Amino acid sequence: MCIRDRDIVEKEKEDKEHSLNEAYELLRKIRIEVNSIKTELALEKENANSRAEIIEKLKSEVNLKVIEISEYENRIKDNNAEQRKLMTQIEQLENQNKQTATELNMKDARNESLNTQLQDYKSEIKSLKDERKQMEERELAVERSMSDIKARQMLTDS
Repeated sequence: MCIRDRDIVEKEKEDKEHSLNEAYELLRKIRIEVNSIKTELALEKENANSRAEIIEKLKSEVNLKVIEISEYENRIKDNNAEQRKLMTQIEQLENQNKQTATELNMKDARNESLNTQLQDYKSEIKSLKDERKQMEERELAVERSMSDIKARQMLTDS
């Protein structure tokens, strides 16, 4: 073989090696990409499973809330009936209250009258006490005067 043929063969061999290296590099990149896609798919599948679990939990919670709402509605109905009974009782109590208020007003008027009488009696008692005190003071003054007069008479008699 001649040098030229050998150079051509050598060149072709290098080109093939280079192409083969590029093919290997491309294959390596494709494998990395495939693994990446597999990982993404696995994550998406896991996320989908998680979402499905979450959806099931939410469905259960919604069902529980529906039951609670139904119970609340029944309680509301019961409470409304109880409220109507209470309103009737309130009306009765208000009527009794009005009647009691009228009676209290009459008692207040009587009490006011008695308080006025009491104040009059207290004033009268105070006046009588003041008079008694004045009379006691006069009696005391008279007794002193009598003592003084007796003492003077005893002095003048001796």
